[in-house]
Amino acid sequence: MINAQFWRDVGGRYPLIAGWESWLLYMASLNGLKASIFGDLVFEHSQPRGAKHQFIYWGAAMQTLGYHPLYAMGRIAKNALTTTVGTKGSINMLRGYLRAVLGSDDPFVSRFEPVLRQFVRREQAQRIARVVTSIL
Repeated sequence: MINAQFWRDVGGRYPLIAGWESWLLYMASLNGLKASIFGDLVFEHSQPRGAKHQFIYWGAAMQTLGYHPLYAMGRIAKNALTTTVGTKGSINMLRGYLRAVLGSDDPFVSRFEPVLRQFVRREQAQRIARVVTSIL
């Protein structure tokens, strides 16, 4: 569910760029709104996650959204160890991320607006700092 006024404010359509699903959540945060997770909703995927792209676009999406490099590497490592993405999917995520860092001629891997990318990177840098501080 999306607040209708917010949806209109952000253009009323999803951008056709890798990371479009997360874009909406980051735009809400950037605009001071909160997202809620409804953990008790039941749904079924019509196809396995990553089936079409083997998780390469998941890595590219991290770059298009401006993920902090340490955060991206941590997410890839965590997926390799703790999720159904597995080692192969995580290696493909890394490949997708690095391809996007180096620049891609695929329009689906173009970057989101700088203000959003800076917001995402800053939020993730703060999260990394909190984790490191709690460990030390």
